[in-house]
Amino acid sequence: MSYIANIICTKFTEVFGEKKETWGVKVFDDFGQTYEDGFETMPYEGVDILEVLMDSDNHMVVTIIHNLFTLNSGVWVDGEHLQWDEIKHLWKK
Repeated sequence: MSYIANIICTKFTEVFGEKKETWGVKVFDDFGQTYEDGFETMPYEGVDILEVLMDSDNHMVVTIIHNLFTLNSGVWVDGEHLQWDEIKHLWKK
């Protein structure tokens, strides 16, 4: 069985009815989806986004990242596939 997880950078232009520009990411797999938002800018890309998300308090984000480790799976970040060999070092920190 293959496991497909995705992280997509998202620009929010309105937060709870307030016109405010913030950044976040949509994190999803075959079983669920969630958003991690509140970044003032989006300085992260690729492996850096994944590394920031590893410290998330969002249960769904943590679950999806845990699945990557458990299944030794790569992840799609903004349309770029990061192979397991490119991200596995993150769990050794």
